[in-house]
Amino acid sequence: MTDNGPGVSAIINSDVSTPEGAMQQRDRLMADEAYRADYLKGDPAKVAEITGLYQTATKQPTPAAEADSRLQIAREQQLDAWSRTADIPPAVADMVRNNAPVSEHEKRLATAEKQRLFQDKDWIKRYLDGGRAERSRMAMISIILAAPTEIRK
Repeated sequence: MTDNGPGVSAIINSDVSTPEGAMQQRDRLMADEAYRADYLKGDPAKVAEITGLYQTATKQPTPAAEADSRLQIAREQQLDAWSRTADIPPAVADMVRNNAPVSEHEKRLATAEKQRLFQDKDWIKRYLDGGRAERSRMAMISIILAAPTEIRK
């Protein structure tokens, strides 16, 4: 090995997609004094590499994959809750599942409609009494407001 890291043959011959290969690669990298020193100093690339190898070796999901999974579960739970009291079109449910963005204009319209509806005492009463049409409308507004904003280029 060199001061710049492990030899090319060590990297090429290592199958880092298996737990065994990941541990072998991790051991090779950490055996290199310069690499280990950079890792211990907190070099972001080296920390990410060793963390990824460790997660492969221990079959642990990456924090990003784990967070995505939790978000997907939360989206499904919210859709399930809405389906009990509101009508959510399938295309809108797919947008929620895919975390599809909406335009800034759509968000402004939804905000204005929410404000208008909250000033209508009859609408509020129907909503609080469990009116399906009112609950459906509020669910749609909530979906729009909670969606990521589309980035225009």
